[in-house]
Amino acid sequence: MRNILMLITILAVSFCMVSPVRAAELLTNGDFEDDGGMGPHGGWDGPIPGWDQMGGTDFYQHSDPDLHRDTYALAMWTQGNGLVQVISASPDDFFTMSGSMIYSALFETLTTGMLALRLEFWDGPHPTGNLLHQITVGTLSADDPADTWKDVQVVGVAPASTAEVRVVCDYYGDAGGKAHFDDISLVDENTTGKAGGPIPQDGAIVEASTTTKVKWVNAVGTGPTEVEVLFAKEGDPNSTILTRRVIDSWVGDANLPSPLAEDTDYVWTVNYYDDSGDTTPQTALWSTFNTGNAPPQINFVNQYVWLDMADGDGDPCKLTLDLDGNVIDDGKSLPLTYFWEGIFADSSVPSIEIDPNDTETTTAVFHATGHWTIQLTVNDGEWETQGSTDIYVHANACEAAKGDPMDAILGGDVDEDCDTDLEDFAVVFLSWRDCMSEKLGCTP
Repeated sequence: MRNILMLITILAVSFCMVSPVRAAELLTNGDFEDDGGMGPHGGWDGPIPGWDQMGGTDFYQHSDPDLHRDTYALAMWTQGNGLVQVISASPDDFFTMSGSMIYSALFETLTTGMLALRLEFWDGPHPTGNLLHQITVGTLSADDPADTWKDVQVVGVAPASTAEVRVVCDYYGDAGGKAHFDDISLVDENTTGKAGGPIPQDGAIVEASTTTKVKWVNAVGTGPTEVEVLFAKEGDPNSTILTRRVIDSWVGDANLPSPLAEDTDYVWTVNYYDDSGDTTPQTALWSTFNTGNAPPQINFVNQYVWLDMADGDGDPCKLTLDLDGNVIDDGKSLPLTYFWEGIFADSSVPSIEIDPNDTETTTAVFHATGHWTIQLTVNDGEWETQGSTDIYVHANACEAAKGDPMDAILGGDVDEDCDTDLEDFAVVFLSWRDCMSEKLGCTP
């Protein structure tokens, strides 16, 4: 728990700020942490708590390394399989939906398959109800980088006649590889159906000197509406009116007073006045942010390397690889401390040497081919951040190129030696046939 010194100051313009009910998470077990007592790989050919099955049963909860955010995630791998949750809703309800998806480059990698996360609006229950509108929150396919979480988010307003919304986890492509969902969320942003999607996000830690605006998303279709934005230090019963104007667009914004105080919690609200002329506004959005010390950020990319690459050590049977976490920090809490470690290795390969293990950049030495996961922990005295990178060490450059999903595959490389030449033509020549099938009136 962070200890924040609250400075209670009466701002120049006084206005009462009302604290509405905060946004509520509507999904049950959207993070798949409830395994129903089944343990790892629970839900295989069986129910997953909170979710209803659509179609087949080629899905399960699991704790496979690097393919879950917390303890468990959801895997799918065959078309016609899916999960759904149904939530009662009303027209003009305002939702934010988000989720994360990933697939592995090594284990049952995604090929022709695709994950899809959808938000659907219905006027009644299936099968008698009608689908009014649907939003694709995000998809994951082989065109996306492997071993990298894809985070997706949309905001949506329920159309007229909406009676329920459905959150759908779906898979397209028959046996096209395995992919994974995690941290799926559906939030009812407010009680008026007027605003959502705050920027900065609720609870965010921001840089005081560069945060100059707040933004939000308005419900389209409500028509021109008078809006008022209030701003204050959290805990202060008074607030400043940032703006009051008529708005009729998707995105609204308001300028913040400058400068913001360091290490301070702020709260801002978006209020709407209805068309009846009532002078009492409806609070549509309430969000907070803090200008304190932000956690360090680690920015890794996976590496596809080979033993005899030019690394300066002169040993073709050993790879010396420089590692850099590309750490970004706001510098408010120094010095940073670092700790490098190998957290996973194939059982068939030896351990690696990381030296030094307590600096921002380091060197790792590999004596064999294989797959390693290397983790960096950075601590600024208040926050601790962990990040990991996968190192795939191959025997030669060609194998490394073929293992890297970002490298192009040569269509004419028949002998798989990473080029297209007469040797490939010779392989094709040896397999030539005058007749492919008896169906063509000839003898193969």
